[in-house]
Amino acid sequence: MAFPSGSHARPAMTHETDPSQSHSRSGALVTSLELDLRPLLTGGTDPLQPVSEQAGRIAAGGTLVLTAPFNPVPLRRVLGRMGFSSTAGRTADGAWRIDCRRDGAGRIDGDAATDRCRGPVDVGAPVWEEDDGIHIDVRGMAPPRPLLSILRLCAGLGAGRDVIVHHDRDPVFLYSRLADLGWTADVLASGSGEGDGVRLRLCKEGWQ
Repeated sequence: MAFPSGSHARPAMTHETDPSQSHSRSGALVTSLELDLRPLLTGGTDPLQPVSEQAGRIAAGGTLVLTAPFNPVPLRRVLGRMGFSSTAGRTADGAWRIDCRRDGAGRIDGDAATDRCRGPVDVGAPVWEEDDGIHIDVRGMAPPRPLLSILRLCAGLGAGRDVIVHHDRDPVFLYSRLADLGWTADVLASGSGEGDGVRLRLCKEGWQ
């Protein structure tokens, strides 16, 4: 999984609670933490590494609340391996609230496949539907935005709807992240007007 080199961006911390200390030091265990991921994503930074670092500060039984513009299923799976069970749902303003508790079970409740994709407003790239599937065009976007936009789209779609990706290059770092979501990828021949770009067909595993 690739992260922007030299990036030290952190998610916006809205609240933290440690009843044993009135002034918790950086790195000290806390029992409650709220993080807003939207500033990171707006800046094109993958939130996985900074969120994992902050999640490591949560004591057993503590809670981590995330706010994001989409349901970050791969991130929730990583947190699950750290012992966090999570639930997710939309807020009144259209954002996602993910409630995580470090209970050691690592459960992920809810099914991202039932959440309807809302197109460019949610994924940050042009999206449209044709007979062969849902198309997304990430050409000309600086990394890691293409990867993030594609993952957002796939997280909001279920089986039965292929995704056609229009990309500048072969996105080698994308494939393992897609596998985490249960998607496979095949490189298609470039069509007219594609130049040196690459087209991919993404399919949800189990759908033929």
